[in-house]
Amino acid sequence: MTGGGINYGRNSNPSTEMYFGLNIRPVRNYPNKETSATSPSVLEDYGDVLLSPSTNLFGFVKDSHGNGIAGVTVSDGYSCVSTNSEGLYEITANAAARTVNVTIPAAYEIPIGPDGRPAFFYPISIPSSGLVRKDFTLTARQGGAPARFTILALSDAHVQNSSNLSRFNTTMADVQATVTALGTGIPVGDGGSAGEVIGIALGDQLWDDMSMADEVRSKFCNLTNTSGGTVPVFYVIGNHDHDASGSTDYERENCFVNHFGPTN
Repeated sequence: MTGGGINYGRNSNPSTEMYFGLNIRPVRNYPNKETSATSPSVLEDYGDVLLSPSTNLFGFVKDSHGNGIAGVTVSDGYSCVSTNSEGLYEITANAAARTVNVTIPAAYEIPIGPDGRPAFFYPISIPSSGLVRKDFTLTARQGGAPARFTILALSDAHVQNSSNLSRFNTTMADVQATVTALGTGIPVGDGGSAGEVIGIALGDQLWDDMSMADEVRSKFCNLTNTSGGTVPVFYVIGNHDHDASGSTDYERENCFVNHFGPTN
């Protein structure tokens, strides 16, 4: 398999020629060059990476300075692993996996993608053979993990048509006013400040009509905090967020995954 200009090799037969001399897969494999696992001579700039034979999904979780972040949980939606001291993760991913997701440690900012969604996942397609590589970069928060945060629980928008969308727009204007007020330092809970505001859409953003997905998502993604940044909103699938045209539960979830994010 070739990805990003790097050739990923597999050798399941220990008796055949292997550039690293072991029944493992190097991240980069140059034909006609010899090396060994203990003294590699052909490596990428991330170092000597040797993967177990069953691995089909791997990558690095690093900070914005290129340093690996250890102990970060990464999942294909079916199993979870933790990064090692260099930030490397490797998974024997399920053939049905649609995304690879990283759990964002509290001391790091929630990254926002170009479409306004939290960028904690990548779409993936697991091949029958070969490797998939997906890397994550996280930015450390200034001052470390926040002492406080506020969750906005947003549920059952039930948008099916233009009339529903108009009502939803009015609701989201009220939500934006709440976010703005929280950012002014009003007392929350035990009297402390709100801290970072994070949204969770708890399901049934739609009402069986998948054609409204982009418009509904864009309203969530347009929420802004008082610093001008996008409020991260995470999404949970509801029964009315399933595409009825699918013949299986897996297929009926595809639209939600494509427009909102992982379901597991």
